[in-house]
Amino acid sequence: FLADRWSLQTGAGTLASVARSTSLPSGSRSRYSMQLTGASGVTGVYIGQRIEAMNTPRSTVCFSIYIYNGSGAAFSPALQIRTPSASDTWSSITTAASATLQECPDSAWTKVSWTGDLSGYSNIANGVEFRLVIPSGSLVAGDTVYLADAALSYGSIYTAPIIKTYAQEYMDCLRYFRRATEGGEFVVYGLYSGTSGNYVGIPVTFPVPMRVAPTITRVGTWTVSYCNQPTIAYGPTTTTFILGAVSTSSGRISFNNVTAGVGFTFDAEL
Repeated sequence: FLADRWSLQTGAGTLASVARSTSLPSGSRSRYSMQLTGASGVTGVYIGQRIEAMNTPRSTVCFSIYIYNGSGAAFSPALQIRTPSASDTWSSITTAASATLQECPDSAWTKVSWTGDLSGYSNIANGVEFRLVIPSGSLVAGDTVYLADAALSYGSIYTAPIIKTYAQEYMDCLRYFRRATEGGEFVVYGLYSGTSGNYVGIPVTFPVPMRVAPTITRVGTWTVSYCNQPTIAYGPTTTTFILGAVSTSSGRISFNNVTAGVGFTFDAEL
């Protein structure tokens, strides 16, 4: 997964990098684009955005995106419309439609688009993914492709989206993924034990409810005093979990993630 819940896969090989760039088409409403840098052995590249079932459009929509082709030759990207076999469960996926988009000449930005009625697509009630395909041979060593201003709107023609503030976009994304490694603390002070083995638990509440109970991964080595590394003791639910530690000797029990990069990730992605 990349920024703003975009995902990326390759048919084979590994891209040299995926990065944020300030290269943009003329008149762009965005501040950044996505820069894909090719590498030897890379075949097709798939960039997708999944939409939760409760937000899935079931009518005519218009998808559009600007593509800068720095591959050295013209190519025609494709768009796949994919649906899961069960609501918001993507272990089994059907490609409901696939379309070749407009040709992108070399060394230029091109706006490509697709319009279709999703209402009759198989399993559309379960969610939908729009997946852009950069064809094989277009992102090998020395090639660069930029993507910008992706938009999905109701109707048969492009409609300028209402741009969310950074705060709105961030809070919406926290429903799916959260990384608590910004230097915030989960700390306990003033708890003492006469012997080792005493347990300390702290309830942690998410800033917004997550889509489902997330998979939680501890990141890095925490600073601890008189206790072991903290673990997920109870939960999680969509709203909270209990962070726990066990005392290793008598003394004040504390643990924190004030060191940069230390903390947890919470994954409830589709």
